[in-house]
Amino acid sequence: METAAYKRLVEMFVESQSIIRNQAESNLANQIGLLDISQVCELTGYRESFIRARKAEIGYHTVGKDLKFKPAAVQAWIDTYYRSPVVRKSS
Repeated sequence: METAAYKRLVEMFVESQSIIRNQAESNLANQIGLLDISQVCELTGYRESFIRARKAEIGYHTVGKDLKFKPAAVQAWIDTYYRSPVVRKSS
């Protein structure tokens, strides 16, 4: 017969394993140079809600609930919307 204390202990163990796994994934993401959403916002000047709405366009990886982006993917996304300067002809 399982007691409430035993069930809570099992829940705490499962929760701690999840926290450890997420921390390890986050550390790995930082080691390979992935950007978090706040860094992407800082680089692009867009708000977090704008980036979240377009995450599929950019390409992303999830670490737990956190979004991670490859710097090259962010740059490629920016480049697709870049407007080249217009060269005016002199008269």
